[in-house]
Amino acid sequence: MVLAERYQMARRLGEGGMGEVWLAEDLRLRRRVAVKIVLSYLGAEPMRAIRLRREAESAAHLQHPGITVVHDVGEHEGHPFFVMELLDGIDLATLLAGSPGGLPVDRVMALGAEIAGALAYAHRKGVVHRDIKPANLMELAEGGVKICDFGISRYAEATKGPTSSGQPIGTYTYMAPELFKGEPADERSDVYSFGCTLYALLTGRPPFTASTPAPVINRHLNDAPVGLSEARAEIPVELDELVLRLLAKNPAERPTLDEVVHRLRTLTRAATAQSSADSRSKPGTSPSAGSTGRTASGAEIRAVHGGTASDPASSQTAQHREPLKSPHPNRRTVLAGGLATLAVIPAGLWVRSAIWPPDVSIARLTGHAHPVTCLAFSPDGRMLASAARPAVSDARADGVWLWDVASRKKIAILDTGSPYIASAAFSPDGRTLATVGSETFDASYSTQLWDVGSRKKTATLGDDVHAVAFSPDGKILAGYGRTGETGPEGWPRYAIMLWDAASRKKITTWGAGVSVDELAYSPNGRLLAVRGTGGVGIPLWDVVSRQKIAVLGGTGEYHQVTFSPDGKILAAAAEGGQAVLWDVASRKEIASLSKVLGMAFSPDSRTLAVCGWSADVRLWDVASRDTRASLTGRSDGALSVAFSPGGEILASGGDDHTIRLWRPL
Repeated sequence: MVLAERYQMARRLGEGGMGEVWLAEDLRLRRRVAVKIVLSYLGAEPMRAIRLRREAESAAHLQHPGITVVHDVGEHEGHPFFVMELLDGIDLATLLAGSPGGLPVDRVMALGAEIAGALAYAHRKGVVHRDIKPANLMELAEGGVKICDFGISRYAEATKGPTSSGQPIGTYTYMAPELFKGEPADERSDVYSFGCTLYALLTGRPPFTASTPAPVINRHLNDAPVGLSEARAEIPVELDELVLRLLAKNPAERPTLDEVVHRLRTLTRAATAQSSADSRSKPGTSPSAGSTGRTASGAEIRAVHGGTASDPASSQTAQHREPLKSPHPNRRTVLAGGLATLAVIPAGLWVRSAIWPPDVSIARLTGHAHPVTCLAFSPDGRMLASAARPAVSDARADGVWLWDVASRKKIAILDTGSPYIASAAFSPDGRTLATVGSETFDASYSTQLWDVGSRKKTATLGDDVHAVAFSPDGKILAGYGRTGETGPEGWPRYAIMLWDAASRKKITTWGAGVSVDELAYSPNGRLLAVRGTGGVGIPLWDVVSRQKIAVLGGTGEYHQVTFSPDGKILAAAAEGGQAVLWDVASRKEIASLSKVLGMAFSPDSRTLAVCGWSADVRLWDVASRDTRASLTGRSDGALSVAFSPGGEILASGGDDHTIRLWRPL
């Protein structure tokens, strides 16, 4: 098999829940490389694929002796693959397995300084690893250490995660507590994971362990770790204090990596000086095997790019390439480089009530002058856009507000000049925000495009455009606007209009019909579903042929339409509060719900959050057709809902002019 007409796959070195690692030949440059193929990613939504690939490409630009070189990023039959340098070394998880009491202290400090330096470099380049752990750190045969799998962990977040036993494939033992609260990963969460890694290397185990995820996560959130010196007496007090600072619950209290590098190097020099003095005072002694920290088995192992302690590929070398049989025949072999263990609880849904306390509200955002009817997360999950719609008697423009999700603070208000904001949508690359609004309920609509970075308006689409949606690849902006003509009964005629998203030039107009207020692309970009007024149901349009291929819902009138992220279900909320779900393939109705004003699918398509007619937000299980939980705490009705791209946060806007952020149960 040849990938991208360049990489000749020679031999599989390992496999796991996410994919496989192969030894390959770069036919163009005539060199051996390691190729990681993410098999479980097939079928992920295009919008997310664009964002993940962009992040992986950013990681591929990292050039540092302490970071594994990523030569290329590509896709083969829907599966992302990464081409990396072929390393000769052993990952720290394997080393740790041979030293259950921990590695030598001076060796850990020296390795730690190198790792912290490489990680600090990546952070300066704006790249967060998200999965620092011993299995992703490789000690090289020729000396030094490298961080593996930059850019790959984000692809793991897009997978479903569970193993064949139904348990998640995760690295919760090394995750920062703020991630379990629904906050996005940043440099400080890497610092915490680095602290967990140092703790494990020094003591033989992570700071918090248990046989199941729930108690480990709760301890990350609530418990202080046992001091290193209590677990191992020879650990210096200064090192103990440094690691505990790395494990601070509050991200703001963790030290910078530059400080960590300085402290570890200082401690290493002091330890070396002391060791030299001790050696001079005891002539004739020689270091024991234990002082080097390399066990007999470890000395003989040379892993190909990042095996793990349970990984048969961790004993593979560039010379010895025959795959070994798993010592656990009933389990799938863990993929080399820790690739199989990278999933970091993408939606938080598998933990459910076993972990989260009854009150799952994260924050309450205030300041809007009107009921909050519109919510949209940016593709990277770091920003939330919100808009409020006033009553007819109170037409003061409130603008579109932008919130920083991590700090829960308002960072900007976009002055659209339109009191009635019908919708807001981010482009797939997160650089553009499209807003649709009008001066009054019955006035013409204005669609404005905003540069998210500068907060400046870059374009206004004409033709009284009522609704817009970006294609999943971000190249096309679809809208529904007025054609300037009238129908037989005197109503204005509207049509689907397509613009080039980059140039803002209109490409075509098609599908003339009655007024439509919202449209949605299917995740594969092949269908457009529209909803509007006049009792026309939900027409489905083929984007390529520009033909209407079906009408769902008969003559019903709907006020929201959305596809599930896997593209299998279309949901629409009808006037009167009934929501209907259809199977997209068969066009058949499969379920209905009552008392619905707003709704949103979770990223894994398993949960539909609905609101309306009460202060609660209901979490509806798509498979069982049952409400599995209700999020309470509002004093007034909930009007809008939105999941963050990773599913860690559910936002709801309400009649009380506030936004609630929740952890999905």
